[in-house]
Parts: sequence; structure tokens; C-alpha cells
Amino acid sequence: MFVTLPVSQFVRLLSILAVLTIHATYTAQMNYRTPETAGMTDFIGVLLNQLSRFAVPVFVFLSGYGLAIRFRDGQSLYASAADFYKNRMMRIGIPFVVWTIGLLLLNNRMGWFADLGLAGSLWKSVKTLLWTMWATGADYHFYFFTIILWCYLFFPFLIRIRLGSALNYTVLALLLLLQLSYQTPSHLFFHEMGIDRPRFPSSFFISWLFYFYAGITLARKDASTERVDRPLMIVLAALAVTLSFAAVFAEYLYRNDGQDPGNFDHFHRYTIWCYAMSVVWLFRSLNGPLDSLLHGSVASGGSGGTIGSTISYLAGISFTVYIIHTWILRVLADLPLFLKLGLLFALAFGAAAALDRLLSRRDAGIVRFLRLALGLPA
Repeated sequence: MFVTLPVSQFVRLLSILAVLTIHATYTAQMNYRTPETAGMTDFIGVLLNQLSRFAVPVFVFLSGYGLAIRFRDGQSLYASAADFYKNRMMRIGIPFVVWTIGLLLLNNRMGWFADLGLAGSLWKSVKTLLWTMWATGADYHFYFFTIILWCYLFFPFLIRIRLGSALNYTVLALLLLLQLSYQTPSHLFFHEMGIDRPRFPSSFFISWLFYFYAGITLARKDASTERVDRPLMIVLAALAVTLSFAAVFAEYLYRNDGQDPGNFDHFHRYTIWCYAMSVVWLFRSLNGPLDSLLHGSVASGGSGGTIGSTISYLAGISFTVYIIHTWILRVLADLPLFLKLGLLFALAFGAAAALDRLLSRRDAGIVRFLRLALGLPA
């Protein structure tokens, strides 16, 4: 049985809330670099920050899982790989390019440079654009665009690998080994062996494609077997989430010695891998109960239907929330942590909903383009 759409939307909504929490608690992380002067609010902030670290790995997993469901049994929404790339570029590529160019122009990193002339300005702008999209991102959260575009690039090839074949397991194993080789503390092992690994941006596919292909593989497995929700599996999955998060937070506290938090508490850690996959196990185990809660009929007046409809809508505008939330966060940066979190959630989703309503005439060409650029549902 598949992880149903209402459950995947629920997890997607949890993931975007977790991303917002990570970004809103960055100040607490910086304060906690010197624990002796940090307060209880800073401790709670880093706890929430680490608790939310499942977000991007689980979202990438869900992306592979959802696409595999759409393409199951040869039932394709698109006629060819070219059609797939075109559709995905419209959905992800347009906002990525539009926002990247806009931010680079705003920050005077693209455009006209008097000392370079026309040809020099054009060449510098193109180089800046390509390098920014490849390596750094025009804003600090734009790495996600690159991650998901890498995954989409490989999807037409990965989906053609037969489930259960030797190639299926070989590719999974190779992607896992590649991923682990660039996760903390692998760098210590390579340093001890005197091996200098090639350097790639953190958004490069070797750090993320395993999650995506694991989603594809599990979706196809779920389609071929009838799973029964067992209470013991739910308990074991919950225990795995608890223990793996304990390891995540313990690692954070152990390595928190005044260094830049980005060096040791990003998503690329063995402990985060275990935590993210435990979260995947938990929501797959809870699919039946969660689906019953979220998939109730609105017509019958059940609260489940109301909850499910609300979650479905909020999940649908979550991409827009992701794109715009950093601008709101910069305005709220100096507020107390819990007030900042509450306002960020309310204002980001409120702004996305307002844009969705304002641009509701989807038949107009300019409106369709603006919806794409803002990440709103087509």
C-alpha cells in the first residue's frame, strides 16, 4: 500500500515548518557557540534546530516517492523524458532563474559594469549567474533548487531500473556509499588516510540522490506488496526516531566548541541520515491511522475532512512559503525566539495564501507566469 497523498502532504507541511524553524533558530545557534554565556532560550533554539534536521532529506525522499507513484506501471503523465524535463523546469526552473537573476541584479552582481563595457558586462553576468546557480545560491536557502533539479535530471533513468534487480540494489548501494563519503565524520577518516576528496557544493547530487532513489524504490515496493499497519512496527519506528534524534543532539553538544555551526550541524551527518530514515519509517508505519484522520469526508462534516483539506492547501502553497520566508525572517530577525517563530509561520503562510488569492485568474498568461515564478500551484 502506498503512503497516501494526505499523509505525504502532512509530512511535506511538517518539513516546510521544520525548514522555517531551522532558519529562525540560527541566532540561537550562534549564541550557543559559547554555552557559558547562552541562555535557556538559546538552548531551546538549538534543540528545535536539531529536531528539525529531518526536513530536507525527508522532502527529497518524498519527491522521489511521489514521482514514482505517478509513473508506476508505465502510466506516465508525460510522453517522454523531454516532456518530463520541460514540465519540471516550468515548475522549478522558472522560479529558480527568475529569483536568482532578480537577486543578483538587486545586489549589483549582474547587469551593466561601466569599466567592462557591454561584452564584458554580459560575460561577467553570465558567469556570475551560472556559478551562483551551481555553487552558492542567490539567497542562502536556494540550494534546494539545485538539489531537486539534480534529482529530476536523473529521474527518467532511475525510474527505468527494474525493482528488485541486481542493478536496483547496486545503484542504491553506490549512492549510499557516495553520500556517506561526504558526510561527517567521513572527513576525519579521509584525513587520517591522507586522501583529499574532490570538493563539491553541498547541493551536489552525491549528497542527496540516495534519498531520492530510496523514495523511488520504496514507492515501487509499496505498490507490489500489501502492507499491514502493525502496532509493534509503529513502536519500533518511534523508538528509532527518539534514539536517532538523541544521537543527533548529543553530537551537536559534543562538537559545539566555538566553531561555525555550519561545520558540524548541517544535513550531511551520519546521525542525520539515521534520523531522517527513521522519520521515513515512522510515517510509513503510521500511514493507516494518519490517513484515516486526514482523509475523512468533508461532506460528512467530519473534522478529519476539514483538517485534511487545510493541510492539503497549506502543503500546496509551501513552495511559495519556502521561496519568500527569508525576506520575512530578515524583518523579524531581532525579535524574541518564540515570537519570531510564531510570526514567521503566520506571515509566511499568510503572504503565500494572499498571493494565491490575488493571482487566482489562472487563465491569463501573465498570471500563469507570475504563479510559476512565485512557486504557486499551477
